[in-house]
Amino acid sequence: MGEYQFALVSEWMDNGNINDFIERDRNVNRVELVRPHLTAQEPHSRNIQLVDVANGLKYMHNLRVVHGDLKGVRTLLE
Repeated sequence: MGEYQFALVSEWMDNGNINDFIERDRNVNRVELVRPHLTAQEPHSRNIQLVDVANGLKYMHNLRVVHGDLKGVRTLLE
């Protein structure tokens, strides 16, 4: 009776997860996936999202919470 199960529901992400995205486009510039854009005129927001993943982990670590299982299939892209 003491066990808890957690679930997360999110909006649909058209580009799926980062692993699937890279698999579909093998020529994608992986450096550009993690480097934040410097201007708001950029056509895609993927870059900001991966920086946000790192910022989210930093926030969690500051609260002394460890994710424990972060991987590409859990990183969704708009």
